[in-house]
Amino acid sequence: MLTNYGSGLNLGDASILQVILKQLYCSGPRNSEIFVLTNDWRSHKRNVPEEIDRRTHFVCNPLSSIKHASLDIVSRIPSFPHVFKKADAIIVGSGDVLSNAYGRQSLLVQIATQHLALLFQKPLAFFGHTIGPFNLRSHVEKICIELLKREIEYASLVVVRDYYSINTLREIECNVSPPVECDPAFLLKPSNQSSVRQILESTFGVVPKKLAGINVSALIPKYLSRDGTQVRDLKKRYFDLLAESVDLLIEEYGFHVVLIPHVHGPTFDDRVACSKVFAKVKKKHKAAVLNIRNPNMVKGIIGNTDFLLSGRMHCLIHALSQGIPSIGIDYNRKTLSLLGMLGVDYCAIPLERLSEETLFGSIEQVLDNYSHMTYVFEKIKERAVFSAQRGLDRLTTWLCYL
Repeated sequence: MLTNYGSGLNLGDASILQVILKQLYCSGPRNSEIFVLTNDWRSHKRNVPEEIDRRTHFVCNPLSSIKHASLDIVSRIPSFPHVFKKADAIIVGSGDVLSNAYGRQSLLVQIATQHLALLFQKPLAFFGHTIGPFNLRSHVEKICIELLKREIEYASLVVVRDYYSINTLREIECNVSPPVECDPAFLLKPSNQSSVRQILESTFGVVPKKLAGINVSALIPKYLSRDGTQVRDLKKRYFDLLAESVDLLIEEYGFHVVLIPHVHGPTFDDRVACSKVFAKVKKKHKAAVLNIRNPNMVKGIIGNTDFLLSGRMHCLIHALSQGIPSIGIDYNRKTLSLLGMLGVDYCAIPLERLSEETLFGSIEQVLDNYSHMTYVFEKIKERAVFSAQRGLDRLTTWLCYL
């Protein structure tokens, strides 16, 4: 059973789940049934290929939100705990849920769900995670970390996706030294080129010869709501700054620019953030907001760009996995850790350093040295894809030897 998947409206979660399901379908134990524990089964189900869907059952996690626990979701199985009791193995495989950066309640849900594996004495794997950051402000959060440590130390397979997680495990004194492999989303297959070109032609009227992509993360303004005059000023300027970047790419470099939402609600909806940026763009005839929820199609469109600027890590991964020169805005260490692991930390802009000077300077550094950067990012693609596949092979080997 795969646990702790949020909404398929987050294309990062949808990408990870689709890749893991395909790996289990192609290389996992034969004829196994796969149960996916999620708080939004409908959006995930839309993104699962038909041949995999026949062996996949989506189960509502009543711990996540009472409002999602409708009877139709659990119609194929008797009850939530029964799935854990019947499962042969539990895989916790959804990105960065092992953190209280998204709130104490979110971490409590993850820990409580994972603890059922210990309760029923099931083989447990943590796969493809960023672990941390943790803010240990209260006794409740300290207890959460102790429980999480017990779960990780109980697990017979732990694979993390960055070296930041290794440091976090040392800081919380967890007695585990897991291998580091790239995020499984590096292996997501893009949609076919004919479909992608149709989308681009309907969006711009023509298939652009030069195309740049910008992801506007709706989550970043939350991180800009902290105390400090400089941070508050940046929050006011955030959408202006990205709109000016669009105009720079159009006027100075001759691009068409597509604004790419990577999370489609219900909270921190990138479509809203992209629309705010688009409203401030001067050269609107060469810019557009994409409104596509399919991760394969979004990856296909990113594969047709020549350059990407992203505030979301998985949007960035969709570019890196296709050798697209990219810049990431880092708001919670994930992007900086990813790009640092791949040897291009200079392509990450920490949020506290985001300004017209740093953003425009980074864009110019990449585009003014484009042939060299293309070579660098092509090499990154090869290493990252190899590492991501090696991580998935670790997972299926673990399952086959249980």
